[in-house]
Amino acid sequence: MKKVLMMAACAVLVTGVVANAGDVALSLVGPVGPQAPGTATLEVKALVTPTAGEGGLALFGFDLDVPAGVPLASNQATTTLTSFVKNEGLTNPAGFGGTLSGATTLLQIGGGQNTINYTGTSPAYPTGTVVAGVGLTEVTVATIVLDTSALANGDHVFQISNGFANLIDPASQPSAPPYTVSAANMLAGTPTYTLTIGVTPTDITIVDNVKSWKDHGTSVNWTGTKLGLSIPLAPQTRAPIETREGSVTELTFDTAPIGIDPLTLDPSKVTICGHVNTPPAPATATVSGTTVTLTWAAGAIPNGYNQASQHDHYTVVISDTVKSADGGDLTGDRDFDFAASFGNVRPDGVLGNWQNVNANDLSRLIDNYTTTPTAAQATQYDIRITGPANKGKINANDRSWLTSSYSTVGLIQAAPVCP
Repeated sequence: MKKVLMMAACAVLVTGVVANAGDVALSLVGPVGPQAPGTATLEVKALVTPTAGEGGLALFGFDLDVPAGVPLASNQATTTLTSFVKNEGLTNPAGFGGTLSGATTLLQIGGGQNTINYTGTSPAYPTGTVVAGVGLTEVTVATIVLDTSALANGDHVFQISNGFANLIDPASQPSAPPYTVSAANMLAGTPTYTLTIGVTPTDITIVDNVKSWKDHGTSVNWTGTKLGLSIPLAPQTRAPIETREGSVTELTFDTAPIGIDPLTLDPSKVTICGHVNTPPAPATATVSGTTVTLTWAAGAIPNGYNQASQHDHYTVVISDTVKSADGGDLTGDRDFDFAASFGNVRPDGVLGNWQNVNANDLSRLIDNYTTTPTAAQATQYDIRITGPANKGKINANDRSWLTSSYSTVGLIQAAPVCP
């Protein structure tokens, strides 16, 4: 299996081979839950665990076996890691995507980087620039879209095997290649994936509204704490308001009756808009069971903390191209809304209260002065949370910041409609 790429690894890419150093785990993943016949996208992920500061993948390869009835062709797998693909990198003659062997096996999917800094023209490869650190955080090294339309109902097993990899040797890393490399110790990873065919996909919807959030993400005070939402934006009793300093950096919501297929969700599938502001798409979008977590950099979602005119009401929309864990559609409710309005601690339905930040909010805050706030009080009234003198105390420090942030801009009651 390894004769072409491995011979190249020994003769071309390896100027010096060290004994096994870091660990590499290859894992095969695919759609979660039962699927309808059609197509299935499988991914191979690699994770490098250095033992001596290795600089990431220099080369990798593996075989893929599929069940009978799934058609294969040479060079069918693809990758976004272009430095491992000929001509930037080096692969077997069939290409990065593997050589067909029989009807159900692709041999030697993978490639290697130009660690010797080759710049010649005969052969015309490898001539790319080495990318360091590949795999130090888990990375998708190969993707293959397979035709599963001929598979019968039931479970079908896909498997990767014969994995090998070299890692860039830290002791040989000058400012530019050539680099020596080390043969990796290959761990078991997750070499098999089972695709279940024959269950009708389940359509899903977003449940109610925001489940939880985190704010002030750069502060140590609330790191890792997701605060319950208990403040209604009357008369829309579902929509919460963030009243404290900092900005919303994390939102979670649930789907029902099952979760989202994580392979169909990424930040580009999420739109957020406001009446005043247009925040960017989230930095990350992840799935755990039926819960989706969206994260933003601190300050990406304005809340009026630094500029009163930035108080706003936001809508978040999830694309209808997102699928359920078993391939169903995201139907029904695909959006939710929330407000970010610093100091707006009295959104009780009276026009002047929920819309503006004024003396009515100040009066309510003073009524809740305490050094031992309940969770509900802290969520609503502890608006200044930076530093031990402020966190967990509702006092004159909160009062001074609230009065300095009075706003008559008017928080718009209706949730915005995103384009």
